[in-house]
Amino acid sequence: MSDPAIRPSVERHVAWTRWIGPAVIVATGISMARWSWLKWPDAMIDYGMQLYLAWQLAEGKSLYTDITYAYGPLAPYVMALGFRFFGASLMTLVGINLAVLCLITVLLYWLMLKIGSRFSATIATLIFLTVFAFAQLLYYGNYNYVTPYETNATFGMMLCLASMVCLVRFVETRSMAAAAASSFILGCVFLTKPELFLANACALIGGMALLGWTNRSDRRHLPRTLLVSLVAFLIAPAVSVVLLAGTMSVNQAVLGTLGSWVYVLQHNASDIRFFRVLMGTDDVASNAWQMGVWSVAYGVVFVPSAFVCLNAKRTGSSNVRLGIDWHTASTGGILVGMLTLAFAAMLSRMMWGEIGRPLPLILLISIGFAVYFLRGRRSQTVAANEMIIRLIMLIFSLVLLLKMILAVHFHHYGFVLAMPAMLVFVTIVLDWIPGWIDSRKGGGNAFRAVGVGVLLFIVLHTLLITSSYFSGKREMVSQGRDRFWAGDRGLAVNITLDEIRKHVKADQTLVPVPEGVMINYLARRVCPIPYVNLNPPNFTFFGEERILASFREHSPDFILIAHKDTSEFGYQYFGRDYAVDLFEWIRTNYEGIALIGSMPHHDGRFGIRLMQRRDLINRF
Repeated sequence: MSDPAIRPSVERHVAWTRWIGPAVIVATGISMARWSWLKWPDAMIDYGMQLYLAWQLAEGKSLYTDITYAYGPLAPYVMALGFRFFGASLMTLVGINLAVLCLITVLLYWLMLKIGSRFSATIATLIFLTVFAFAQLLYYGNYNYVTPYETNATFGMMLCLASMVCLVRFVETRSMAAAAASSFILGCVFLTKPELFLANACALIGGMALLGWTNRSDRRHLPRTLLVSLVAFLIAPAVSVVLLAGTMSVNQAVLGTLGSWVYVLQHNASDIRFFRVLMGTDDVASNAWQMGVWSVAYGVVFVPSAFVCLNAKRTGSSNVRLGIDWHTASTGGILVGMLTLAFAAMLSRMMWGEIGRPLPLILLISIGFAVYFLRGRRSQTVAANEMIIRLIMLIFSLVLLLKMILAVHFHHYGFVLAMPAMLVFVTIVLDWIPGWIDSRKGGGNAFRAVGVGVLLFIVLHTLLITSSYFSGKREMVSQGRDRFWAGDRGLAVNITLDEIRKHVKADQTLVPVPEGVMINYLARRVCPIPYVNLNPPNFTFFGEERILASFREHSPDFILIAHKDTSEFGYQYFGRDYAVDLFEWIRTNYEGIALIGSMPHHDGRFGIRLMQRRDLINRF
C-alpha cells in the first residue's frame, strides 16, 4: 500500500509535467517569431494585396465592386476593421495574424491530444511552428502564418480547427449545441476558401455518418442533428449577403458571398497550367512515380524499424523505478542512428521539396486500418468514439491534400494544405504504430525513437533552408510601422518609392502591371481600376476586353510595370505572351519617366518601369 503522505507530492509532480509540453511550445514560438521578425513578407509578390485590401476597405471602398477579389469576404473585412481601430500599417496585420497563429497553435495542440499522447501532441505542434508557421522554403516569402499570401487561408484554417474541436466535443458528448457550433463555424469557413470548406464539410459529414453507423441511437437522432446543423451553417452566409447588400446589389452580394465558388463553377481550373502543376495532373505518370519512389523511401526507414521493434521483446532488464526498458532503449538508439543516416542519405540524393509526396497514401492506409478497427469496436462506445475522432482528422487532412494530391509539398500552398496531414503523420509514427507494437509486447519506444530522429532531421533541414533565405534579407523596405527586411529586390522597391514620391502626387492614381500592389500600399497611391492583379488567371476569369475597357474608362495617371515571369501560369511575360492588346494600349498612351534596374520583360533580370500618361506630360 502506498504512503498517503507521498500521494499529494506525486499528484503535484504529474500535474507539473503536463505543462512541460506547452512551455516548450511557447518558448519555440517566441524564438521563431524573434528569429523571423520583420522578415516575413515579400517586397513585391502577394502580400501587398492583403495590405492594399485592408487599407482601401478601411477607407470606404467595397469588395467585389470597387476591387475584384477571388475569395470570400471574411478575412479582408476583419483586417479592414483592424486598420480602422489600430491604424493602417503592416504591424497592425502582423498583430492580428500573430493572434490567429496563437489560436491555431492552441487548437492544434488540443486536437493532437485527442488523437495521441502529450508527447506526440507536443512534437506535432513544434513541427507546425518550425516547418510551417514561420519558415521560408521558397525565394518568395508570404507562405507563412504571419504574412500569408492570402489571409483567408490562415483565417480559414483557424476556423476549420475550431469547427473540428466542436465536432470532437459532439462525438464525445452528443451535445446538440456542439454540433450546431461546429456547423456555424463551418458556415464561416465557407466565407474563406473552397478547399478549406470542402475539407471541413467532409470531416463534419463523415463524423456524423460514422456515429450513425456505429450507434443505433445516434442513427435515430441523425435527421434532427442534420437539420439543426444545416440551419446553423446557413447563418454566416446569410449575414454576409445582408451586410454586403448594403453597398451593392443583392445579386452581387450573393456572388461575393460565394467567393471562389463562382470561378470554380464557371471555369475549369484544370485548363490553367498553374493548377495542373499544383495538383500534379500536368504529368500524372511522372508524379505517380515520384509518389511511389518516396513511399518506398519511407518504407525503407519505417517497415524494418517496425519489424525489429516487434521482435524486440521486453526482458527483465527494465528499470522499474525509472520505467526504462534498457533492451528496447539500446535497440532504439541503434535504429535511430542507422535509419536517420539512411534517411539523410536519401534526402541528399532526392529533391527536398518532394518529401511530402507519400502523405496521401499514408492517410489512405491509415483510414483503412481505422475503419477496420472501428468495425470491431462498434459496441464499445468510448473506443468507437476515439476511433471516429481519428477518422475525422484523417478525412480532414486527406481532403485538404486534394488540391495537390499527386504533388504534395510543404512549401508554397503546402504550408496550409499539407500541414494537418504532416501533423497526423507525426501522431502515426510517434503514437499509433508504437502503441500497436507495445500491444504485442514489442519495443514501441524504439520505434518512437526512429520517428523522432527522422522528424528532427526534417526540422533541422527546414531551419537551414529558412536561415539561408533570412540571411539574404539585408535591405530595410519602407519605414515606421510598415518597414520590413527584404532581399535583393528591396533596394529596387525603395528607389521606386522615392520616384513615386517625386513624380506622383498624393491624389494621383497608379496601376501596377502585372502585379506590385505592395508599392501602391507603401506609397499610399490608389489604383483606380478594380483589377489590382493582372496575372494570367485573372485574364481567364474576367477577360482581356473587360479589363482593357476598365483601363480606358478609368485611365490611371501612372502605370508601374514590374518584371514578373509568369511561366507558372503557362504564359511567361505580360505584353508578349498574354495581355498583348492591353500592353499596346499602354505603349500608345503612356511614356516612361523612370527605370529602376533592367527593362521589365526584356530578359530575366528584374526591373521596374514607371510610366506617365502622355496628356499629363504635355500639360506641364
